[in-house]
Amino acid sequence: MLSPFSSTNDNNDSNIIDLLYKLCKDNEVEKVRSLLPFIGNINIINKIQSSTGSTCLHVACYYGHREMVQILLEYGALHSIRNLRHNLTSYEEAQTDDIKKLILEHQKLFSNNDYDYIEWSLVGDDLLGKRREFREAIDLYKTYDNHHLISKLLAEVIHYYL
Repeated sequence: MLSPFSSTNDNNDSNIIDLLYKLCKDNEVEKVRSLLPFIGNINIINKIQSSTGSTCLHVACYYGHREMVQILLEYGALHSIRNLRHNLTSYEEAQTDDIKKLILEHQKLFSNNDYDYIEWSLVGDDLLGKRREFREAIDLYKTYDNHHLISKLLAEVIHYYL
């Protein structure tokens, strides 16, 4: 029986990233499907492959491998990571509208793996509309005068992030 890969050293992680990246590029769906459960640190799918500067999700999107994209998203691949070479997200790398739609369907504010942060990247066509709606919601919270610290925090979020 296979045992989980140990992800304690950088060299081992690099080998796993390289293998997984190649399998995603070559659309080896069944091999990836059987490999992912045995990777000790599943967050490795979000690591950038050193020679290309992209993640597994980037390469699957770029080559139009829809089923591979689906698998990676199900295992918690983050679509907000930008590649190093072109500064593009996997959504921006996607070659087909079908894959872009798939990413939009899987878009989440919180990942259901071991992440405890918000993805501060949205993808889609109506980003200005979403920004306007978010600002309107924030303005509503700012009217609570007994919560001056929340108002201050929201003002900083608006200033630095929106």
